[in-house]
Formats: sequence, C-alpha cells, structure tokens
Amino acid sequence: VYGRLGDFKHYKKANPALVIGVLGCMAERLRKDLIQSESYVDLVVGPDEYRRLPELVEGALAGERGIAVRLSRVENYDDIIPLRTDGLSAWVSVMRGCDKFCTFCVVPFTRGRERSRSLTSVVHEVEELSGRGFKEITLLGQNVNSYRDLQDGFDFADLLAHVARVDRTMRIRFTTSHPQDISTKLVQTIARHENVCNSIHLPVQSGSDRILKLMNRTYDTSHYLRLADTIRETIPQVSLST
Repeated sequence: VYGRLGDFKHYKKANPALVIGVLGCMAERLRKDLIQSESYVDLVVGPDEYRRLPELVEGALAGERGIAVRLSRVENYDDIIPLRTDGLSAWVSVMRGCDKFCTFCVVPFTRGRERSRSLTSVVHEVEELSGRGFKEITLLGQNVNSYRDLQDGFDFADLLAHVARVDRTMRIRFTTSHPQDISTKLVQTIARHENVCNSIHLPVQSGSDRILKLMNRTYDTSHYLRLADTIRETIPQVSLST
C-alpha cells in the first residue's frame, strides 16, 4: 500500500487539487498512519463506509480531509448492484466478514463480523446477469459457506441451489470455503446440480494438528481427510484446491 501511494506522490505535487484516497480493509487497518498531518492522502475509507464516498469525495474536492472507517454489524450492501461492463464472468458478493478469528488473520478486525445478504437479493442479481448474457458466476465471501439468511432460514446450500436454478446454462462457482462449514447438505447440493462446478477451494493451512490448534482453525487433520473422502465419494470428478 505504501509503495503504491509512493507512485502517486509526484502526481499530487504536480497537481495539489488531485484527490488521493485509500479504500478497503487496509485503509481501516492503517488509518492513523494514512491520515497523519504530513500525509498526502485525502481520504481513508473502510469497507463498511462506501455509501459515504460521494459525500467524502465532494468534501475532498473542497479541500477537506476525510476519514470513515467504522465497522458495521449489519452493512452488506444488499441494495447496491455493482456496475459491470458486459462480459462472461461475474463475481457476486453474498456475505461479508468472518467470525472464525484464526490467529493469523485480520479479517474479523478489518472487515468485521459475518453478515449475509438475503437470498432473494442474490437471486435477483444473478437473474439480471443471466439476462445480460453472463455465463459464469462466482459467489464470494470471506467464509462463503457460513452464509446465513437469518430472516428466512436459508443456508449456503439453499442459496447455491436457488442460484443454480436461475439459468442452467450458467456455470456456478464459489470461494472461499472453511473446512468446518462444509456440510453434507452442501456437498450433495453440488453433486445434484450439473451447472455447479465440481470444484471446491478447501484451504488445508497445515498438516499438523498442533499447528492447526495454534492457528485456531477449529478442525484437525482427521476431520479434513474425512471431509475430503466424503466429497470425493459424493462428487467423483471433483477438484479440490488449497
């Protein structure tokens, strides 16, 4: 991040009116350093404050410096559809944040706790993409298979099935999975729908139970191996990646 900002520094010197902003989880993480008085960064915006961007950019154009890094327990941008140019593949965010607190990971602190979009809103977005000719959808989440539509009681397997039924000519993928949350129901759902790719990204992290415990990964090697066997038995042509 600092190296990239260094690339922009000479542009700012040549044009003091230029607005430079840092957005996302790293902005939230480095907010104190980025907004210090001698910094040439005008905006520091965390991942749950994107709705304020028009207001903050307008203020920056008027010479104000803006910082907005508050994390939210509810913000999931459910009602905001990303601007996409026409193409074949699209990424669809279905949930944000993570509750796992692995020892090596900053996501719960920089992106906040888990919160999911409603199943209905995701399906509507996929329907719109299908109508525009997109042929491959990847469902995204920091821990995508922990997705929960709490209002209507749907889990990630339910979401995957609903999305697969939107358009049988569309390929459906998802990433990233946590081994603790791969259920038998989810594996069977993948096997049942031909347009859901037989591919599961399943980070192994370590082959040592001691290290997995220190990582707070909440599973051990035997759990992972049993899960891999179950997946291969149910989906014979599956590809597992890590």
